[in-house]
Amino acid sequence: MAWAKSSSVTGDASSTTLTTGTIDATTFSQAVFYVDTFVGGNMRLNGDTGSNYARRYSANGAADETSASNDKMNWLYDLAPAFTVSYFINISAEEKLVLSFDVEQNTAGAGSAPNRMELVFKWSNTAAQITEYAIAKTSTNFTTAVNLTVLRTD
Repeated sequence: MAWAKSSSVTGDASSTTLTTGTIDATTFSQAVFYVDTFVGGNMRLNGDTGSNYARRYSANGAADETSASNDKMNWLYDLAPAFTVSYFINISAEEKLVLSFDVEQNTAGAGSAPNRMELVFKWSNTAAQITEYAIAKTSTNFTTAVNLTVLRTD
């Protein structure tokens, strides 16, 4: 399975949202997100703001927590820089499943370990494939450089 770049967008302190715009739908995709100063954020697929997202997550190995009927896929970044890699299965007649891994710097320096988070999401849309990815800050703008890159394969 070879991965190819579908989209890559970069933002700065004037950005409130990063979006791929419309891209070709593929069965498998991967979204890679980096931000160097950020607290809270979310992803929406195909501009869907309905209560069509659910998640399960664990932070630093703690017990699972869940939330359902959300209007976005929500991350819980507390400390940045942060780096996320998410894998998507994108079959039009099925709910879209997402497996996501996050790492946060925590306190700078070798004296503290980074934070980690494992998340799984689903988007309940069974009528269309994903053709747009958008990352938004929970409130106000991003403070510095951010990047969202989407890779695809069939």
